[in-house]
Amino acid sequence: MENFASNFSHVKIIFGAKDSSNPRCAHGPTLLMERGESRFYACAAYRSRKECDFYLPEGEALGQAKQIRIKAAVRQMVEGREHSAMYSAVQKAVEKKEELNLCQGCDKVLDEEESCCGETIIVTKQMLNRPSTFLMPKATDKKEAQHFFSSTTSEFFLETVSKLGFTDVLCIGCPSVFEILPTATRSLLLDLDPRLQAFHPPEKFIWFNFFNSHAFHGEKADAVLQNFLINSEKLVVIIDPPFGAKTELIWESLDRLKQRAEMLSCSVTISFLWVFPYFMEKQVTSVAPELQMADYRVTYSKHKQFKEGKGERGSIVRVFTNINLGELALPSSEGYHHCSPCKRWIASSNAHCEKCKACTSKDGRTYVHCNHCQRCVKPSYKHCQACNRCKLPDHQCQNGEEGLPQVLKERKPTKGGKRVAPAEGQNGPKSKRKKLKQKGKKIYYGSKK
Repeated sequence: MENFASNFSHVKIIFGAKDSSNPRCAHGPTLLMERGESRFYACAAYRSRKECDFYLPEGEALGQAKQIRIKAAVRQMVEGREHSAMYSAVQKAVEKKEELNLCQGCDKVLDEEESCCGETIIVTKQMLNRPSTFLMPKATDKKEAQHFFSSTTSEFFLETVSKLGFTDVLCIGCPSVFEILPTATRSLLLDLDPRLQAFHPPEKFIWFNFFNSHAFHGEKADAVLQNFLINSEKLVVIIDPPFGAKTELIWESLDRLKQRAEMLSCSVTISFLWVFPYFMEKQVTSVAPELQMADYRVTYSKHKQFKEGKGERGSIVRVFTNINLGELALPSSEGYHHCSPCKRWIASSNAHCEKCKACTSKDGRTYVHCNHCQRCVKPSYKHCQACNRCKLPDHQCQNGEEGLPQVLKERKPTKGGKRVAPAEGQNGPKSKRKKLKQKGKKIYYGSKK
């Protein structure tokens, strides 16, 4: 059994017309994947075999023993997670008093003296509408990779919905945005986190695996999504997927949603706001040419790398959208402004280059124009005459005359690292065994001398 989680970039996903008929694991229909000459079915939700060990080579039948084990896993997963029951338990608890005790491990409402499997927190009645402010994110990279937006980013999405006049908002993995949407806006939240069932009624939240369109509570839950799409007019889909997910899988899922919405409603228009790192721009636009990268820097609360005010460059996370970038206004309170020549909103550090006729920065720093390369480059780059292009000063380049490798900056070997070959005319360090051999002494392998 191969473990594709450790080398997921080499795996290709084979999409078919009827992926819903693929063999099913506990998380719904699996995906057909290809690596090298082998094809196999694996879980659509989790890359780690520790979370879902489903693996079935293409063409093999799913054994009866494995089918029984999968059914048992499904029963165990949904046991105690009936949506209406979880939501009613919380509502009844706050009817009696203004606050309740909640287990962070299993999200169970506890009595005052009762202990449970995880840390107990006190949740007030006012906090119930904002569960992302007190729930611990499920942040494992190969699982949910869940992080909640900062208040400024959530407000940006709220302002975008308001300014562009969207009548319907579908949030996929964005609970912090969903929670602050006005009640007058038709909205629905899809998420892989079942804990949110305790705080949102069944008509507003679906426990959902977006990568295979699987509703964990079956047809009844899926009907909620269908009714939402039928009545949608000017719909915006805000999605914050795991950054380790394949771009073709994300876009295939969004395109499938778009086709479903257009089939159910002939008048619907659909816009996308896809949150993803800026360095994935090439991969995103290759599968979705209609999307463009906005200059807005998305930040997350309680995140070491992507929090507000992090470093010189700020967050590496951007928004990819099919909304005209001239209409997608970015908050001037955060330093963004409108560039008239480019006809779009940009960050203060993204200077307009008259020679390139564009605002060229991608990573958050101010790029500089190289006259030799005839384009803007990162400020840390220098033009290399041997390579005839801009690169980092300590790069390994090609000598223009002889074509031999030339190291511009000497790199010293570090303790515990790989052994570096000695320079020409020098001898490297000799081992104790080699020295003894040169003196003519016989060495017995396995001895400590």
